[in-house]
Amino acid sequence: MRYANRRDANDAEIIDYVLALGYWTWKADPPAPFDYIVGRGSNPTVVFLEIKTKLGKLTGNQVNFKKLARTFTEARTPEEARAGIEKWI
Repeated sequence: MRYANRRDANDAEIIDYVLALGYWTWKADPPAPFDYIVGRGSNPTVVFLEIKTKLGKLTGNQVNFKKLARTFTEARTPEEARAGIEKWI
């Protein structure tokens, strides 16, 4: 099965913002149901960040993962990413 390996148009803007806030990121490889793992320092809590465009929707696999992983957050803007990350870290 092939998986899309492209970045959303707003990906770089959001990740640059997250990095500027002092978080680290790890780009997930397909078929992971999220785009990045985000953390800060040695804090054991991480956030599973899914970046979507303005009209982007979660896939069925992402919806199922969101039910299991309480720190899963989706973001369409840098501010949404910050709010979702700061909820957990």
